[in-house]
Amino acid sequence: RYVKMAEHEFPGTPIKGVASYSKLLSVAHPEKYAIYDARVAVALNAVQLLMGFNGIVFPYVTGRNNVTGNKQKKQGFSEMEEFAPNALESQGWSVIDPSCAYQTYIELLKDVNARFAERLPLYNLEMTLFSQAEDLALAVKPSLVCGVKSSKTL
Repeated sequence: RYVKMAEHEFPGTPIKGVASYSKLLSVAHPEKYAIYDARVAVALNAVQLLMGFNGIVFPYVTGRNNVTGNKQKKQGFSEMEEFAPNALESQGWSVIDPSCAYQTYIELLKDVNARFAERLPLYNLEMTLFSQAEDLALAVKPSLVCGVKSSKTL
């Protein structure tokens, strides 16, 4: 179903299952799609917080990373009340409909990419967000490192 979805100009993109179907879409058409997962969502919101302006709340998806967000342990950036969508909205952020989140993300990546002299594959931009998610979350909230035991923080 997701592979067939990749063939459409504007596929339906609900937030439920986005981490799975975005992987398939990005493999099928890497020039057109990128992965949206728990770390990417945190990175998008953290970058905006670091820039100090009221932005667009990108919906969090379930993750297992103790820094960016672990739903089971109720730990990490995306699990903190101060970074919850309703808390950011009360500070003046715009909340997008979750069914529009993936398309908004893709449009944002394409807009950022258009600003580079040499165009990059969208997966390069996505991988930058993914790989920097922990550092971005920690830059916003350094105390997230407390209680997390990993080779990065020891």
